[in-house]
Amino acid sequence: MPAGGFERLIEFLTVHPNDRMARRIAMAGEAEPANTDLAYPKRLGLPPLSELGADLLETSAWTRVFVLTRPVLFVALYAFVFHIGLWPLALVVIPIIYLTTGAALHDLLHKTLGLPERLHGVLLALMGGLILESGHTLQATHQVHHRKLHTSADPEGYVDRYGNLRTLGEGLFCKHYLACWVMRNRPNVRRWVIAEGMWAQVAILSGVLLALRFPVFGVYIAATVMGSWLFPLVGVKLVHRDPGRDVLQGTKTFRGVVVSRFGCGLSYHLEHHLYPRVPGHQLRHLSERLGERLHEAGAVPTQAV
Repeated sequence: MPAGGFERLIEFLTVHPNDRMARRIAMAGEAEPANTDLAYPKRLGLPPLSELGADLLETSAWTRVFVLTRPVLFVALYAFVFHIGLWPLALVVIPIIYLTTGAALHDLLHKTLGLPERLHGVLLALMGGLILESGHTLQATHQVHHRKLHTSADPEGYVDRYGNLRTLGEGLFCKHYLACWVMRNRPNVRRWVIAEGMWAQVAILSGVLLALRFPVFGVYIAATVMGSWLFPLVGVKLVHRDPGRDVLQGTKTFRGVVVSRFGCGLSYHLEHHLYPRVPGHQLRHLSERLGERLHEAGAVPTQAV
């Protein structure tokens, strides 16, 4: 098939709610919206990262190994606990798998672990595959999400305009939309996206076919699909507020004993948006150094358990 025909096929098979917005912007000759405040914390009354400490960007070799192997160890723990018959306890381990994998994947999305480029791409695919996600899809859309936060051009944040119930239902389509957005807008990673998507579909089909013979596998696949379904609500909607608000008041950061100790850095969402170069294991230290500066700038943490 000629290159032009392939592009037309991609155009026909893929669609994303924000593609229509992008087309209208292009036809009107307007500049694509961007949230420039996030690139310059000083505009929001906050110190630059150089003032907070360059050590916040450091990651030791041990920390890299820990962050990347922790999800695999929890998968092994889940399989062992399920195998010995303690399946209720195994179900408790599954959210921890999703949390630790999400934290590792998040660091890979932002390339904050200081890994070689080739190794980074492989780990992005493997870590995403552990929870049936396309790591390269998430990286492409998440980088745009950071530049376009609270604008109509954010491919992840289109659900911010929906109510909670509709956002929950959108979980059935969101990951498909994100993959479609990447297929249309990031042709350099299409092969990764196709391969990662095929792996997820094969794993899901295998889980259905083998559920009775290998329930440990079937339960894991079902729980992972459920986690992906909840992503728009938990991973996008609940960590942002009304997109009409300013950046500081429109992005949540959570405080509490449980979320601070077991959140793997993911609870410090505002700090992450303000300083995305800081790896997840350093976000608690970043939050401590910001101290009252966030409060003075108008950001109020959300209290959790």
